[in-house]
Amino acid sequence: MLITAVTNRLREADAIWGDRVYPFVDPLDEREIAAREMPYLIVTPRDERVTQPNTDGSQIYNYVIRRTFDVLAVMNRPHATDQAGQVAADALEVVRDDLLVAFLDWRPSDCTTPPLYETMRLEHGAGPVLIGVFGFSVYEELNMDRVREALFEECASLSEIRVILRGKGFVICPGQQMEDDCE
Repeated sequence: MLITAVTNRLREADAIWGDRVYPFVDPLDEREIAAREMPYLIVTPRDERVTQPNTDGSQIYNYVIRRTFDVLAVMNRPHATDQAGQVAADALEVVRDDLLVAFLDWRPSDCTTPPLYETMRLEHGAGPVLIGVFGFSVYEELNMDRVREALFEECASLSEIRVILRGKGFVICPGQQMEDDCE
């Protein structure tokens, strides 16, 4: 959901990449990268961490989820001249500035912070293509009181529901057939 929201936001931005923004699906080889019209962006998830703000053993009301993603800016490499390095640095700076403007005062959802700029690195330094990787993070707060309110609208009591932890997420479902789901 985050990657789709970021991709749509960047497509709407009035920037040098136009609407050429793609969510990450499969790794691309050099021929596929060079075949697309440049410049373009690829949005890819990087990491997700769940933290619990209170560690004193008291009841937990909120979880904070830090989601990080990278935006890969793919563009033509400047021709080998004395100033090629400066031209490449200028192009990456323009992309960074356009990304910051695109994310200014925008939130992927009501319970998240705006994307925060973290890092920039050069991913691919050889060949006809220049790839700059820009790292961003978003903090999402999951308020357990709001979750409980939503559940009470559907169920008469908490005994009718259960939460199953699976990987990095959870599933909320009716409290029947517990043995089948807990493997």
